[in-house]
Amino acid sequence: MAFPFDNEDEDIEETENEDVLSDNEDEDLEVDRDYEIDFDTMKLTGKMVEGLDCCIQWAKLSLLTHKGEYDQYDFSHGSELHTLIGYSYPTEFVETESYRMITECLENNKSITGVEDFTCEYTGDSLKISFTLQTIYGSGGIELDV
Repeated sequence: MAFPFDNEDEDIEETENEDVLSDNEDEDLEVDRDYEIDFDTMKLTGKMVEGLDCCIQWAKLSLLTHKGEYDQYDFSHGSELHTLIGYSYPTEFVETESYRMITECLENNKSITGVEDFTCEYTGDSLKISFTLQTIYGSGGIELDV
């Protein structure tokens, strides 16, 4: 086994790798793939995710990573959403800044094409965000508690 998991008896669930055409039909892109993360336990499950599910996982992980805090990432990786918590900022400011921070963070992934249906609930000590992530594989919903 290439990577240790909590349950070594289960085989890694893999699906067949497919090629996806980009806007330039001459250039083939490999489907995004990664190990699945259980966001409740923050542990690997031993399964693989690919395509839209991989993009959603990458987006959640990137948005929950504090920008500039970890040496293994360059400064463009992560978000600054956590800096909006704990202050008495006006709600309009938090909504605008959180949208900007999210789109800035997600522009680092070539498979992500946009953010739609953005909503933000801010109470001063909590920030709940939901939006539809647009990717080259389709769209999917994301909900975050920052």
